[in-house]
Amino acid sequence: MEKFVRLPTISLTPIRQGFRLPSLAGFSVVFLRQYAAAKNSTRTKTPKSTTTKPRTTKQKNVGTKKSTAKTRTKPKPVKPKDDNGPIPEGPKNPGTPYTMFYADFYNQFKPDNPTLKVTEIGKIAGERWRSMPHNEKETYLEKYRNAKSKFEDDFKAWKESLTSKEIAKVNEHRKLAKSKGKHVKLLKDSRKPKRPKTPFIQFITTNKNFDESKTLIEQTQELVERWKSMSPEEKKPFEDLYAQDKAVYDSQILVYKKSLE
Repeated sequence: MEKFVRLPTISLTPIRQGFRLPSLAGFSVVFLRQYAAAKNSTRTKTPKSTTTKPRTTKQKNVGTKKSTAKTRTKPKPVKPKDDNGPIPEGPKNPGTPYTMFYADFYNQFKPDNPTLKVTEIGKIAGERWRSMPHNEKETYLEKYRNAKSKFEDDFKAWKESLTSKEIAKVNEHRKLAKSKGKHVKLLKDSRKPKRPKTPFIQFITTNKNFDESKTLIEQTQELVERWKSMSPEEKKPFEDLYAQDKAVYDSQILVYKKSLE
């Protein structure tokens, strides 16, 4: 779109001073020249694009620093020796009267309430057990006593059927479970030789005549004082007896350890 061109102004000063005005033809020529010059000077040039491209800043790869703090090494759990076959499994403990009730309650309650979580069912079962009359609880108490008696008989028979090597394997497995926080007991092997009694214990076993008016702690303290006051000659019979038992134990424990290989 063209801009409006301002026309040249005509001064009236010559008229006031008595000069003669130019003719119309001369005026028109001058006018056209000035119009063309003004038009050429007012042509607008297409402006250059002033939009600047956004500068892309390169992000430096910041490497993650390795932690210099030393981590505490946890003790390695004891692995059971299962390279010579599977670990013998004993009879399962029957649990408690409540666990027996919960098993029955869960099997009856879960099919009718499939969307309930186990924790929610456990809360409902606990409330039912606490509000249950004693005669109904007696059913589970009797069931538990029978199961417990059978478990003890089966466990004794199972333990006696194990060899010394199998008992050692079971104990290794139980040590592993114990390191994970489980409360388990190690099996005792009746075939393992017992350690000999120390000279002091030998002395106590030969002095069984205690004053019944004194407590066990008082009697033990009295024997300790007597042992401390004894001379080396008086202690020698007990030390000799310990040395004999120790020699027998050393030979027997070697045979026992070979049976575990």
